[in-house]
Amino acid sequence: MELLREWVAGITVTAILAAIARALTDKSGQRGAVRLFCGVCVALAILMPLRTNAPRELLRSLERSFDAQKRAASYSQETSEALARDYAAAQAAAYLEAQAAAIADGITFSLELSEDLTPVSVTVSGPAAAREAASALAAQALGLSGERIRYISVEEEDADGKPSISRMDAEPVA
Repeated sequence: MELLREWVAGITVTAILAAIARALTDKSGQRGAVRLFCGVCVALAILMPLRTNAPRELLRSLERSFDAQKRAASYSQETSEALARDYAAAQAAAYLEAQAAAIADGITFSLELSEDLTPVSVTVSGPAAAREAASALAAQALGLSGERIRYISVEEEDADGKPSISRMDAEPVA
């Protein structure tokens, strides 16, 4: 792209200088010679880069620029998809937590979604007494089978006010 900028700048400067030279000549016979000279200078400014390696360099520069734009677009697409997946998981978890409030306090959901935003698995945490009802809610709302639902039983808060985990089920909810 730098080569293209230099080429356009050279043509622009040459055209401006040619216009000034033409404006400074009087109406005598010199005017025709000055016009011819200015026209040749502008033509050379346009054609000179074409006789060197400039066209190949320009093409390589443009290819690098297009490749960089493709990489940026791909990264942007991947980032957008990841953000959409995270947002959908957060919204689904918030919905489930609102529904679970009727079962027991402190039930939370963490979802894993596939690329097409369908639920793959869910981790439910909450009081041990709410295990069956919270797992059933997740299964019904998300259409997941028991092996895709994990439940973490949480005791009451510890001395620091944080929930203490009594056990994490190694086995999926049946």
